[in-house]
Amino acid sequence: MSVLWMGMVVALGVSGVGGGAGVAQGGGSAAPAGVVAEAEWAQLRAPVWLTRTGGFVGARDRIMISRFGAWTHQDLRTGQTRTGHLDRWEVLRLNRLLDLARGTRPRPGPPNCADAFRFTLVTSGIRAGYEECGQRVGPVGDVVHFILRAVST
Repeated sequence: MSVLWMGMVVALGVSGVGGGAGVAQGGGSAAPAGVVAEAEWAQLRAPVWLTRTGGFVGARDRIMISRFGAWTHQDLRTGQTRTGHLDRWEVLRLNRLLDLARGTRPRPGPPNCADAFRFTLVTSGIRAGYEECGQRVGPVGDVVHFILRAVST
């Protein structure tokens, strides 16, 4: 049975089903060949909420990503709302980043930082808030910046 399954995964990769032979659509990075079948049904383990406030411009953003990768980005300052969808490779990558962030705490930034962004990330197993002042804050910050890049394209 496992030989048949592996043959199907190889056939899917060779025939171009599921984004070709392990290459992500939209200029993303290549995925390992064994991930093709998993990526066909990629879902987040739980919905994700991210808020960003502060900064020089007084940002007030709210981003929600459903388990299926559909996202809504609300700019509460301007009243604009944008929607989109993560591709299957972005969903897989976000799951991996969230797994790394679970159980960690953001590193504190320098005191008295002017014009810093304040982020709050909430999902299953993570409820983290931090102020970012030009420094990386570890796995939680990696999740935040991945989400910001994904919804800004």
